[in-house]
Amino acid sequence: MSRIRMQSYISFKDGFEEFLEYKISQGCAQATIKHYIESMHVFTLFFDEENPVTDIAEKTLALFFSNLRERDLADETIATYMRALRTVLYFLMDRGYLRKFKVEVPKATKSFKQIYTDDELKKLLRKPDMNKCSFVEYRDWVIINYILGTGQRVS
Repeated sequence: MSRIRMQSYISFKDGFEEFLEYKISQGCAQATIKHYIESMHVFTLFFDEENPVTDIAEKTLALFFSNLRERDLADETIATYMRALRTVLYFLMDRGYLRKFKVEVPKATKSFKQIYTDDELKKLLRKPDMNKCSFVEYRDWVIINYILGTGQRVS
């Protein structure tokens, strides 16, 4: 049987700190912890972190979602913030700090990245004339080959 906390007040800040402590104790990666902190920072720009957790309801999330849409964020970014918030809220619900309700995460429309055409790839991968090219041309060619050859990503 789960224990319900009969605490009249816990701020979002305190609840989120408890969530982070739990995640750290479970061995969550530092990058994951950082993701939660950054995502909840966006939420606390909308919802004051000193407010009681019990002030969060479906309407709060709908207004937060609208706020994100008004900021012209990409659908995938909004969905990422909402998924992180859902995880935190479900933790708070399981701890008995918040009444249970379903947190909807909007479907993100997938955007397709432009890929290089065969002609563009041939131009990018064409080795420069070593007798005539500058250091910068050669360096750029090496970097492009490295990136394309390894599938290197910014992150």
